[in-house]
Amino acid sequence: MIKILILCKKSETSKSLVNYVISKISILRLVGIANTQTEALKILEEQKPNLIISTDKNILLLVKHNFKHYTPGIILLSKKLEEPQFFYRSLLILQYNLDFDIMIRKIRNFITDNFSISKKEQIRKILSEIGFNLKLSGTMYLIDSILYTNTYRSGYSFEKLEKDIYSYIAQKNNSTPKRIKWAIERAINYMYQKQTEDTYYYIEKYFAIEYPQKPTAKLIINTLASIINL
Repeated sequence: MIKILILCKKSETSKSLVNYVISKISILRLVGIANTQTEALKILEEQKPNLIISTDKNILLLVKHNFKHYTPGIILLSKKLEEPQFFYRSLLILQYNLDFDIMIRKIRNFITDNFSISKKEQIRKILSEIGFNLKLSGTMYLIDSILYTNTYRSGYSFEKLEKDIYSYIAQKNNSTPKRIKWAIERAINYMYQKQTEDTYYYIEKYFAIEYPQKPTAKLIINTLASIINL
């Protein structure tokens, strides 16, 4: 199930969305309705919904300013179909008075594109946003390391990263831990050298570091293993 929060200033609008949209999409589970940003923030902190539908354009800023590793999908209902001031990874802007049947269809498509993906696809998408070259062997080893860590998070030790994780990746790829480590560091260096304003926005968003800091393999593996969906 996909947990959803509704943020609308008017209770009538929230009621209509529940009755004519949310109730028609079986995969959605309503976890809260808010009329103010203060109410919404409390629900976001407690429930961590996967999806937000709102008529308040400032919902983007609310999420950006209060969370670093949490980026829910956002559906913004707006009278003017204007692009936001900054890029947001999972955003759908719909006309405020859109026909409900059309709205349902567009929301279903948005859910399919943003939520119906495997863990590996989630990682590939995030690494691509950050600026990694998916063709490099080091990036592939990094993906395997994140997946391994996500699966066995209670059994690995980041203090012994090379032994606990790189040994497994080396065995899987008929290589050595040192070669795996070198390839991953090479992929990170390549990513860092190719940084743009957009890609570093994601680095700051996911890893809570500021330019010119470079994320380490340990930080990337630890963070992404923790935030990909179960």
